[in-house]
Amino acid sequence: MQHKIAHLNFILICLLLLGFTIDLCSGPTWYSPLTLLHPHTGLEQQIILQVRLPRALASVLIGSLLAVAGQLLQTISRNPIADPAILGVNSGANLALIIGTVVGIPFTIAARFGLALLGALIAFCIVLGLSVTRSGMQPLRLILGGTIFSGFLVSVAYAVSLLTQSTAK
Repeated sequence: MQHKIAHLNFILICLLLLGFTIDLCSGPTWYSPLTLLHPHTGLEQQIILQVRLPRALASVLIGSLLAVAGQLLQTISRNPIADPAILGVNSGANLALIIGTVVGIPFTIAARFGLALLGALIAFCIVLGLSVTRSGMQPLRLILGGTIFSGFLVSVAYAVSLLTQSTAK
């Protein structure tokens, strides 16, 4: 069994390195993998080191952080198919964005990010509060409470959208 896991890990690491290399090579101009090792011009070196390498590193870092977050969510809920939608996080972010639009908050990237984060955090805290009992957090209550609360938030968001006709714009 350990041999199979080690073999699978080796294959996954090879695929990660292959994807990383392809990410470094791809762009408006395709560079061969040999160009990555020995750039012909200073411009190629600049593009690879200042544009493509940070992009590829950010992709790997963000992907790994999302994987860890998903694993933590599945571990906490003791549910192998748990995702943020089950906990009301997506619905809370969506409702916050709709309310922000209706209220007239400027629709900048920073405002949208802040509203979505705040709505997701509030929704998750409410769901977490619903799942805690005297004996601690119960995963079944977390999943059921999150699913019900998510449905409620989606209904409220839909009602606000219909009443303000924000979907018609």
